[in-house]
Amino acid sequence: MRAIRERLRVPKADRIFHVADALRLGMPLEEIYGLTGIDPWFLANIRQIVEAENQLCRVEGGRTPLLRLLE
Repeated sequence: MRAIRERLRVPKADRIFHVADALRLGMPLEEIYGLTGIDPWFLANIRQIVEAENQLCRVEGGRTPLLRLLE
């Protein structure tokens, strides 16, 4: 978590991906806000995207829902 916190502090083009990684690791929005200064509204929306990603990746009957759509 230390490495991700350091990456969140530095405003760079790829920081949004580090925000998503932090959310996947279970870091609270308040901590991410404290490290980045990114508006909590945007952070909540990024969290929704990460949650949707998790739902798509969840295995159901040996296949992900996304793979079933592509068949």
